[in-house]
Amino acid sequence: MSNLLNELLGSSKALDEQKGFVFFNDEHPEGYTSKESFLASLRKQKNGKKAFRVGHTKTMFDNMALGRGLLSEPTLSNEDGEQVIWIRFGYGKTKQNLQILNECGMYDFIMDYAHGRIQNVPTFEKLINSISQQ
Repeated sequence: MSNLLNELLGSSKALDEQKGFVFFNDEHPEGYTSKESFLASLRKQKNGKKAFRVGHTKTMFDNMALGRGLLSEPTLSNEDGEQVIWIRFGYGKTKQNLQILNECGMYDFIMDYAHGRIQNVPTFEKLINSISQQ
């Protein structure tokens, strides 16, 4: 994208043409969250009443890595006092409904994916491995 287009339209938070996929703002100021915040959020969820959300987050990243599309716009709701994002992926003849905690820039990230502004999303395993390689 030219400098003039960047000035007028802004650049995508998720995709830097030189570096590829950007999720963590430790590496790039346009990222969504820090590695530390993302890991803390996952640990909090794992140890809480809604531990299944960690699995949903893994499934979300893995679906995105495969390039699967969302079947509808993400929706926000309150569940037990926490704001969550409901997303739905199509997989074969089935649908996967996932509940993602709205922390660490997840809503913006999911919306950027839904609108095609993100490419080359890593699997959850690769994303977590990038944290441990600090």
